[in-house]
Amino acid sequence: SVSQGLLEDFLLLNRETRGRGNFASHPDAYYREMAASLPKDFVKIWQATYQNQIIASNIVITFGDTATYAHGASSSQHKDAMAPYLLHWEIIREAKRRGLKTYDFGGVAPEGELDHPLVNLNRFKSGFGGKYIEYIGSYDYVLDKFWYLVYKFVRRIL
Repeated sequence: SVSQGLLEDFLLLNRETRGRGNFASHPDAYYREMAASLPKDFVKIWQATYQNQIIASNIVITFGDTATYAHGASSSQHKDAMAPYLLHWEIIREAKRRGLKTYDFGGVAPEGELDHPLVNLNRFKSGFGGKYIEYIGSYDYVLDKFWYLVYKFVRRIL
């Protein structure tokens, strides 16, 4: 089943996902700050539950006529239930019911870059149909090189 979830449940599942080693993730404090700093009606936590266990969770940010899949986590248990697919599908259905025009799956590998780290996510996300749209990337504007190096170091060890 798919329902609204809680940030703390997402964080538990995200730690498990991070522990598998093949997904980049932020520290828990990042997600808490994100949820606290955005208007409450912008951020929704969704979860898929199977046999009374949360096995997938997504953070979706809605602004204007677009719902954006910002972060996701999934359990290594019950993979055969394919919860991430159902979770996205139900979020898309809810977005349509609300009259939103776009469901943005977020980051994908650039077209044609078969060795890009996100290429497996492309396969998953493109399975829902839709079209590939590439936006300008995000970049850091460094104001102080020393503190930026400290920041990069700390990010690496966390």
